[in-house]
Amino acid sequence: MASAEPAENTPNPEETMEHIPEVDVGADGTAEQNIRNSGDGGSSGPTHLDKGNESSDQHTDKEKIIKALGELMNNIRMVEDIPECLHGEPLTCLKEETKQTMMYFLDPESDVMTGEGKCKDYRGVAEWANLDTAFCKYITDIGLKNKINDVLSMWIKGSDERRIPDPTIGNLRKCLIEIDRPDALSTLAPKIAMDAIAWQKTRLEAHTNESQKQDTSWQLTRHDVAVNRKTFYTCCLVFADQDEGMARLIMRLFTKCYPDTLFFLPRFDLKGGKYEKQATAQVIQERCGGKVVFLVSEYFAASPVCLFTVQFCKELDMESNEGNLLPVILSNNELDIPHVLRGIHGLKWYNRVMRRRFLEQLVESVLRPSVTPEEYGEIKTRLETLLSEHEREFLCDPPYAQGIPPPQPRHVFYPEPDPPLLQNAFQPPNNLDIDDDDALIDIEVTLPAGQNGTARKGRNGGSVSGFFKRLFSRKR
Repeated sequence: MASAEPAENTPNPEETMEHIPEVDVGADGTAEQNIRNSGDGGSSGPTHLDKGNESSDQHTDKEKIIKALGELMNNIRMVEDIPECLHGEPLTCLKEETKQTMMYFLDPESDVMTGEGKCKDYRGVAEWANLDTAFCKYITDIGLKNKINDVLSMWIKGSDERRIPDPTIGNLRKCLIEIDRPDALSTLAPKIAMDAIAWQKTRLEAHTNESQKQDTSWQLTRHDVAVNRKTFYTCCLVFADQDEGMARLIMRLFTKCYPDTLFFLPRFDLKGGKYEKQATAQVIQERCGGKVVFLVSEYFAASPVCLFTVQFCKELDMESNEGNLLPVILSNNELDIPHVLRGIHGLKWYNRVMRRRFLEQLVESVLRPSVTPEEYGEIKTRLETLLSEHEREFLCDPPYAQGIPPPQPRHVFYPEPDPPLLQNAFQPPNNLDIDDDDALIDIEVTLPAGQNGTARKGRNGGSVSGFFKRLFSRKR
């Protein structure tokens, strides 16, 4: 008599299940895999540009999972229990045919109770799921068919309540075991497993197709495009185009002191096609924590992006009251500092004597809140060594782009007062003794208030000079 042993090339469903990773597909379409029985504990987590490096292999991983699920579905009829990798799937994956078969086992009321006093039919499932007592009494009294279907529906609807266990395949299996229905479990296991696999496979295929036309509106910077995930920055560095050399010097200093530093530069890092001001404001608020460093020079006020950023950040900082705005003053002219920044304590680079202390304060202000005391101690040591070995590089005058001269003191021109005011202020009295034949010339007179006026003087200089002497003596 021929044996009923399976052929050698027939895959064992238990072995097939061992090669299927547990998959959790999120709402955004990403599949997180947790390989069972893996010995390593995983990485400590990505930082900045390392975030999302595994996303490039996501499509290939999904295809492997779908293929493994297909192999398991072909051999699932041979199992008598629900595979462990399917315990987390929701009860909504069950098809009507499976629920109909479940009705044959659990709808007929049984007078035999378990050792714990639970019914072995649909009433036991309702009690195990902690459904409302009123519902349990209602479902018992009415004469409807397929009562187990109503119990499962109520279980799914009430899943938000704490007392009700999660409506999953694993909890349904546990329920059937506790109400002592191994016969129902062994018969329903292949059907439930096939429904769960088909549902999981369909979901993965749907997300794989959607990945080709995924939403990329969240990509605001070139780093987001490079790693296909949101990038978070240490802070934002705002400067005019002419101060790019000074900005690169600061970034080079931070990179050598703390390699994990990443600055957001609005002029260079924004993704092409984005609205400049809107995207800059969003990145500063969401990705930089509102922390901004401004390089203020005579060119700062000429940049529309700089002026918008400083105004937006001022309002943002006033709401949060965290003091995240740090002006770095490159010019010794206070008129170059925007009005919204004049009340904020800034770091003055133009003071040559204090430049070493300036860099120490800058590093401390930017990095101290986000690192541990031990890490900051190491950063401070590296900074001191760096400034000692490369003093000429980091403590020199601000570098400027080729062909751009260093900033010069700005000449400020004030508007002259209106002529009627001058005429009223300097109209000589009518009794002045001036000969009509004397030739008159105009002279410039500076008053103590700093205003300029024009008066007439005769060539002999007698009477007019005496008038101004008396006028100034009365003023004093």
